Amino acid sequence: MSSLGILVDAAYSVREQLSGDTWQLVGDVEEELARLRHRPPTQLVGVQSSLQRLLQALLAISGLSAEKMERDSAWLFLDGGRRLERAQSLVRLLRTVLVEQRAGVVEDLLVESMLKTSESLIVFRRRSGPIMHVVGAVDLLIYDAANPRSAIYQLDRLFSHLADLPKQSSAQRLGDEEQLILETTTRLRLTDADRLASVDPATGRRSELDAVLGRVDGLLADLLDSLRQTYFAHERLSVLAGRQSETFGSGR
Repeated sequence: MSSLGILVDAAYSVREQLSGDTWQLVGDVEEELARLRHRPPTQLVGVQSSLQRLLQALLAISGLSAEKMERDSAWLFLDGGRRLERAQSLVRLLRTVLVEQRAGVVEDLLVESMLKTSESLIVFRRRSGPIMHVVGAVDLLIYDAANPRSAIYQLDRLFSHLADLPKQSSAQRLGDEEQLILETTTRLRLTDADRLASVDPATGRRSELDAVLGRVDGLLADLLDSLRQTYFAHERLSVLAGRQSETFGSGR
């Protein structure tokens, strides 16, 4: 609810930039938030329907931004932030679920739940059948560049977005953030699903998966800090604003 409140506040701050359709959806979000906040904690009747209406409004906002929003720096930051957040969440989910090996049926249920949470269960079943196995899940959620929910897909999209953002120096071929993404994707591509899914018989843990994804998680945190320093530090905004107009005005 806190994040949705921030969304509504941000919408009010740029109200003149929002279309009528978008503003109507923001109003729907604000209305449902108000209902949930004023609901007594012990009263659960109607919560599910309110959450469903919130989900519908958020999906509609996402669809409008995908179809109607100009592909300028604002959209690049919006979609890039989504890709970074999704990659971080996915890496942490995989570590939490898969590092410790569980008994057969328990692990099958966990893998199925993880795929469902990642909106990849239908794709997994279409490719691999009904039997849950860790190798196939890791391959689909980390390495499959055609899966819009995989870690590699998020990083590839984020790299493309960063290439279109204004740089601190026109002579710099790769920014610090692009180098961090390349290091992250390289670290992943130097491994494979079989290696990450293998279990150390002495410990019952997937040690390589834990080590690789732990390092990837750290690199993504470094990437987030670097983006904040480069593009959101107040002392740099005026400098980048000039370069932004030059970059996007050139038709990149």
